[in-house]
This record gives sequence, C-alpha cells and structure tokens, in this order.
Amino acid sequence: MNKRILLALSIIVTSVLVFSFHLFDTNKNNENNISPTREVSSGKETKTFTSSNVLNFSIVVPSEYDVTESVASVDIINSNNKISIIRNSTNHANLIDYLSYHDSLRNIENTLTIEEMIDGYESAARISHYTDIDKHVKSYFIFINSDVYILSTEDEEMYEDLDRIAKSFKYLP
Repeated sequence: MNKRILLALSIIVTSVLVFSFHLFDTNKNNENNISPTREVSSGKETKTFTSSNVLNFSIVVPSEYDVTESVASVDIINSNNKISIIRNSTNHANLIDYLSYHDSLRNIENTLTIEEMIDGYESAARISHYTDIDKHVKSYFIFINSDVYILSTEDEEMYEDLDRIAKSFKYLP
C-alpha cells in the first residue's frame, strides 16, 4: 500500500513540475517571440509577435502595444483598449458556413462584410452590431484547416490598427 501512495505522490509531483516548467517556458518564449520592425505604410515602430506552437501564428503590432498570450488566446493592449485573437475549432467546411452558424446563435446585425484572402486563406472582415447588448465589434475571421482565427476589437479607435494587424497575420503550421 505504501508503494502505491509513494508512486501516486511521485506522479503528482512530477506532473506539477512539468506543468510549472511549461508555464515558465511559455512566458519566457512570449518575451523572446517579439522582434522589432518598422512598418513603412504607417510610419509606426512595430514589432513582430510569434505565438506559441499551440496557436501557430505571427503578427506585426505597433511597438507601444503589450502582447500577452494565454492558452487559447492573445490580447494586444494599448492603454485601456484591446484587440483579441482567439482560435475556434469547427466542423464547418468553409468560412461562409461557419459565419452563418455563428450568426444564428446571436442577435447580430452585420453592417459591413468584406470577403478577402489573408496569408492565402479564406477570410472575412466585418463590423457587427450585437443588438441585445448594443455593442459594435469589428472582427476578422480567418479560416484555416477547420479552425477559425478571430481577431476583434470593440474599440473604434483601434480599427485601423486591427486592419494592419489582421493583414500581417501569418499562419505557422
């Protein structure tokens, strides 16, 4: 019986150590995955952020923005304003089917939808009005291998930066 308890404790301690190391390594990698660049079109100093191998993408963001990554999302923050990036897995065959399903679950009015290609992948940009909570959100939806990356902000003053960040999106398989 004592051997079983000792074995169980060993497994638990090892698991905690491995998980702690992974968290430390992920945070360390986030700091190392930002490199300075210069965006010519806007004249702003920028940096390139490369996500962990869980999310698999890189983006170019203005240098004054803070970028933080959690397990399933990335937040790009400037003062009190935020752009979020999440990845949703889906069973839909294409972006149009995904968006139709997405909209059917919400009280939403899309005021503008532009279909385009980002990094060679099917994508759409749109401004949506969530009528039940009276909120406007600009979002980019990028469909890659049955996953949908959603880059979005509620802050109208962030729309231009969201446009540039979305267009810089690169999938890293």
